[in-house]
Amino acid sequence: MARFNGVDYLHIDSLFSEEELLVRQTARQFVDDRVLPLVRDCYRDARFPKELIPEMGELGFLGANLEGYGCAGMSSVEYGLIMQELERGDSGLRSFVSVQGALVMYPSTRTAPKSRRRAGCRSCNRERPSAASASPSRALARTPRA
Repeated sequence: MARFNGVDYLHIDSLFSEEELLVRQTARQFVDDRVLPLVRDCYRDARFPKELIPEMGELGFLGANLEGYGCAGMSSVEYGLIMQELERGDSGLRSFVSVQGALVMYPSTRTAPKSRRRAGCRSCNRERPSAASASPSRALARTPRA
């Protein structure tokens, strides 16, 4: 499969920092190498690609814009670039990452007892994200991108 080089009709890339471009390139490569080869089969089988969750955690995609507790602490721009690339691959995967960070991990960093915050976010980011947000329902299977 050919690599996606992106399009920049409005020359927005010139406004991004080197770090932001590196984050986008990392997400883009992940989508090209890992997501696109799986998405068609996942759609046909009506399943969520759970095998990608640990890799996304290791790359810092889960809770990317959260500070501390093992999270990447990326800027909103970097987070948005990750989401844009994941959406290019599969909207259900992008939704999962967004929900995991905003509705699972963020509340844990604000409401859990301090003694549990670090372990809870590390668990969400690296090992076992919310099973509820990775439900293999047909609604999560998206139209594959060629």
